Amino acid sequence: KSAAKTKGMIIMKRIGQKIISWVLTVYVMTAIIPLTGITAFAQTGFTVPGTPTVTDAVETISGKKQTVHYFYANGSAVVISENAEGKTIAALQDDNSVNWDISEGYWYVYAGGNSDAALNYENGSITVNGGTVAYIIGSNRTTGIIQNSSVKVTGGEIGCLIVNRGNNGAGAQIMILAGITRL
Repeated sequence: KSAAKTKGMIIMKRIGQKIISWVLTVYVMTAIIPLTGITAFAQTGFTVPGTPTVTDAVETISGKKQTVHYFYANGSAVVISENAEGKTIAALQDDNSVNWDISEGYWYVYAGGNSDAALNYENGSITVNGGTVAYIIGSNRTTGIIQNSSVKVTGGEIGCLIVNRGNNGAGAQIMILAGITRL
């Protein structure tokens, strides 16, 4: 009886060690990788919207090399307007405490993002209430989709408006309401 009892205790000890090892592994992984983003993607299949980003590049425009600016909303709802100083400002729809001055130079504003990996946003929204922007594009710059892409224009100047380029997503819509001075 004593040998069987000892053997059983050894097996239980090994199982306990494996469970503890598994729990510690899960704990370490969740500390390294934000679980909310993984959970949201796993449940919906869509990329979690992120904070907008800005990049610059040298492009040829009208035969001249110029620095152009790219604003990527990364699936977040963005509002473009003109401030009291006459500058064109982009801000998050739900939090205008952080904004980007997009008044100087040649700007491309994307509802989605720019990545080598496919970006699949459920929603992308740009509202233009004022200001001047060269391009408003209701999609990603690269691969992926925006399932429901929306561009709403109530004022301002836009050089070119592309709601959802290519066949990225089926829910593209545009609303031009009033007050637009150039399109």
